[in-house]
Amino acid sequence: MIKDFYTAYSELDLKSPDKPRLDALIDKYFTVEEGKVIRKELLLGHDIPTNNKGINKTAFETMIIMPITDRKTLDIETGKPSIIKGVQNGYEVTYYLKPLSSNSDNTKLSVYRELLVVENNGVLKISYITDNLRYHK
Repeated sequence: MIKDFYTAYSELDLKSPDKPRLDALIDKYFTVEEGKVIRKELLLGHDIPTNNKGINKTAFETMIIMPITDRKTLDIETGKPSIIKGVQNGYEVTYYLKPLSSNSDNTKLSVYRELLVVENNGVLKISYITDNLRYHK
């Protein structure tokens, strides 16, 4: 589901998006709450799903989606007054925007995002996306 989202998202032109298509994509892959955040930030020029770095063909060739498995240290900060501890279904998404080479500084070319996925009426949805879901106590 995460790779399907990024595939569909990569086909959008965020500089002049087709609003109905963008809205349909957000509605399909995000919870209502996170969809509001994504829409608001896009209006402000912030592309949360790619952290303003975009996505391209190379990204799909290098994309790795891994579950976050360190349950003892996984604490999800949702921006609400409480912290939900021990949350399941956290994922790390990493990809590179340019092919890796030994002559380049790849740290500036990489994208790292962390996502929470929840089941919403029998359908998986992204409920939170950031680059810092976890912290270690």
